[in-house]
Amino acid sequence: MQMKHFASKTAIPLLLALSACGAPEDAAPQAPLGTTEQGLTARGWDPFLTTPNAWTKTSEHHRFCQGGACSSSLGYGLGSTSGEGCWVRGAGYDTYDSSGRLCPNWFNWEWDASVGRWKAHIISVPQAGQNGYQYVGLEQYVNGPVSAWDWNNTNQWPLVSTVHSVHIQVRARYCNSNSNGRLPYYFAWLVPGREDLKGQVSIDLLTYVGAPPALPMPDPGASQTEAYLASRAGAPVTADMYRTFEVNGASWGVTPNNYGSSQLWCYNSINDAPWLDFSINIPAILSRLQQEGRVPNPLPYGMKYSGGILGGLEFWGPPGGWAEVELRDHEIWTY
Repeated sequence: MQMKHFASKTAIPLLLALSACGAPEDAAPQAPLGTTEQGLTARGWDPFLTTPNAWTKTSEHHRFCQGGACSSSLGYGLGSTSGEGCWVRGAGYDTYDSSGRLCPNWFNWEWDASVGRWKAHIISVPQAGQNGYQYVGLEQYVNGPVSAWDWNNTNQWPLVSTVHSVHIQVRARYCNSNSNGRLPYYFAWLVPGREDLKGQVSIDLLTYVGAPPALPMPDPGASQTEAYLASRAGAPVTADMYRTFEVNGASWGVTPNNYGSSQLWCYNSINDAPWLDFSINIPAILSRLQQEGRVPNPLPYGMKYSGGILGGLEFWGPPGGWAEVELRDHEIWTY
């Protein structure tokens, strides 16, 4: 059985979805096939963040792009809980809230000469007066209206049952905060025509335990809904949060391949932080969610991968501190 390799990038529609399962245990990964020959780029999927193009997900979109990517219709979304009028800012682009404070979230595409590819750079400085949950992240949901996609085309919509693993490299620092922090990877899914079966899993890649009275994040052990975590943090709860299952990455077998800790540290500079290499076993994650009754077993017919959050920063608890993350080399592997 030969394995294909997908790497994702897309625009900013309203879909929440992504997941995988059901691959044979004895099927070893093979050399990746060239995604451009498969026509994936033209359909909205792109390996290794090769199209540096992103939009803020607000009523007044601001684009962050580099070179030829600025003319592309494909792009990532920049999600944030900073609120309307306080959008993600970047190099040479500042926004302020209604009190005249600089908006807390910053983004930029930067060339990583060490690997010859683009990386995404995110900074967040949560401010006083904001609620107990803050988020900023790079999102990769399906490009274009759902009606324009061919549900039977597995290049556009890989079946969840064919996804073997996802791979991403990150480095981060998190400093001087009373809140707990997490750097998550979201993997989402949907079933055409079945709104009740869509969902996503949010996996801790890295965590930071703040000083008391920091509010709890996903605990080791069973998954928890984002709605539950938000409610105990006193943050707003939305309908999608009931179908978002958050897990403690380390206790679910998700740890860096090349480093002995999943803890975020306060480095003097992001350049001092090591690049951490993650490979996430999607069938193992979904199997455990099935055992908990979060995901149907067997997987529903036609269950598709459709996007997620590649990485970002989430805070649970009081504002303050400094958090920074860089992302590169995202891939999705399928059988």
